[in-house]
Amino acid sequence: MLTHLLFARVPGVRIDRIWREDRTLHLNAVTTRRAAACPLCGRRSKRVHSHYTRTLADLPCCGDPVAIHLHTRRFVCRVRWCKRKIFTERLPALVAPSARRTARLRTHLERDGFDLGGAPGARHATAQATPVSRRTLLRLIRAAPTPNIGSVIALGVDDWAQRKGRTYGTILVDLETHRVVDLLPDRTVETFTAWLHDRPEPAIISRDRGGAYAEGARQGAPHALQVADRFHLLKNVTDGFERFLIRKHSALRQAARAACAPDERQEPESTAMMICEETVPPLPNREQREQQERRARRYARYEEVQHLRAQGHSIRTIARMAGLARGTAVASCARRDSRNACRVPRARRCSPRSIPICGSSGPPDATTRRSFGTMYASGGSPAAIRLSPRMCKGGETHARFPLPDTIPAHPARRRPL
Repeated sequence: MLTHLLFARVPGVRIDRIWREDRTLHLNAVTTRRAAACPLCGRRSKRVHSHYTRTLADLPCCGDPVAIHLHTRRFVCRVRWCKRKIFTERLPALVAPSARRTARLRTHLERDGFDLGGAPGARHATAQATPVSRRTLLRLIRAAPTPNIGSVIALGVDDWAQRKGRTYGTILVDLETHRVVDLLPDRTVETFTAWLHDRPEPAIISRDRGGAYAEGARQGAPHALQVADRFHLLKNVTDGFERFLIRKHSALRQAARAACAPDERQEPESTAMMICEETVPPLPNREQREQQERRARRYARYEEVQHLRAQGHSIRTIARMAGLARGTAVASCARRDSRNACRVPRARRCSPRSIPICGSSGPPDATTRRSFGTMYASGGSPAAIRLSPRMCKGGETHARFPLPDTIPAHPARRRPL
């Protein structure tokens, strides 16, 4: 009864005993056939040489792992000219030769590997009480037999990157079933022609406009109809139109300026009209369009911050309402000209231990030392401070001197004792 319940599709096997050990269900199974066929010569033999036990992993039962202890036999081949003298009886419906998993468990793990991949498939299999590693799933995927594609009516040919910018191959797709037929190691004419010679000639070959695939299709399938696929046609048209617009760049700029220029009889009503000339896209390619979109976003952000500032909101409220950092809100409020709204001035840096001091010789005077000390104590850093022109004497050459000893320590750089 248990044999028909658990091994209904496996002839020649009988279950003698079932027991549980911890969370594992154990099955004791024996073979019942009187004779076995030699795997080399195919002759049947009844002469038993010895017995041995195989331990196999099977599909789980009620969430618990199952182990099968299969008692099988070795037979002696009685054919004199056969090179295999001793062989083990085969049970292809249950397990493959030298395997430690049943055929149905292997099929289940292969399906998990193909559907989920290595690490996700291993986690899913472990949750189903069939623990395996990700390397085992990848090894099962690589060892899986290649499905028989058969004849292909419409064949799609294109290149694919094994390593982008370095190594490229050829991918062949059945356009009727949308399945990959084969992968070729390179994009040469000889490889594609040899592949077409080994298989039935397709009726239609859809390819790009490259010369290698066209020549390979003419040599390997001379009677096939070659067509250009829709993707490459649209891409070629787009590239050609973009190159044409780049050649007409000056005319496009003049037309855009004429379209955006305000009427001379009307005065500009907003700040956006004043910056219309700068917002004209210089080139109609993707990079320039993205740049103009970023500039437009910065201008919109600047106008929003200025509007909130005019209403009397604080910096913290403006930053919260506009979704900006406090430093960005401060910088936007400090700018009064919308033409510089997208330019972030950077402070020029000098050495932390030396600054330009007026005077060609001798140490800095008291006025210079006092002014620099005041700037440094108020929060400025020696690496970002430049002495203003009013601190320099007229016509004298700049010289570099060490920082004065009377400069107080910067609060942010003070180290704990």
